Amino acid sequence: MTRDPAGVRLTMRLKSLSSLQVTPTAGGTTGEWLTTFTTYDPGHPGNGVIYYAGMQSVLGGAPTFFVGQPVAAGLPAGLQVTDAFSTATPVPGSYDPASGVITIHIPFADLGTHGPKTKLYSVTSFTATTSGSLAGNPDGIFNVTDSTTPYDYVVPSLLPGASSHPGGSPVGSGTRSGSPSGGTLALTGGLGAPLLALLVLILALLARALLGLGHRRSRPWGRF
Repeated sequence: MTRDPAGVRLTMRLKSLSSLQVTPTAGGTTGEWLTTFTTYDPGHPGNGVIYYAGMQSVLGGAPTFFVGQPVAAGLPAGLQVTDAFSTATPVPGSYDPASGVITIHIPFADLGTHGPKTKLYSVTSFTATTSGSLAGNPDGIFNVTDSTTPYDYVVPSLLPGASSHPGGSPVGSGTRSGSPSGGTLALTGGLGAPLLALLVLILALLARALLGLGHRRSRPWGRF
């Protein structure tokens, strides 16, 4: 997941998307590529809301992209279940057969009151099959064939490369802690001052040694 100007950009990487055709032996002829996550909403029944975004292809045809909340028909929103999905809310999306990458834009408008700084819990992507399509499957039941390990994601407050204040450093630019600044020692302060002090000390000791050597050579030989 990454942040874009109007929402969250979801990227799913598949082993292969050269064909969207699903074999009937996998439990259906419709392919589903889905990601679910949960938000924390104090006071809401269950203290949270489940969301999903996905891509669907019926009989290997052109895919559709959608978002929503898995709420079973006839049940109040607070009694969400994880097997009732719908394609009723379309969103922009694309897939690349060559790289096996699915990209879906999830607008903030489809995440209720959630936006930047929101923590999305248990983000999990999975592939599945179903009979017909989710639009004609009111129970939203499908067969899961593979899934990822869940993780949490915090939506950044600013876009990558944006500045927190005029003249400030980029936020979300990917700079690692402790990485080189790219400046010179003279410009950054760095080790410039200690090196200069050390150089002065060395020159002073060298001058003192030379003066001492010259003084010894000026003494009469008879005094040794």
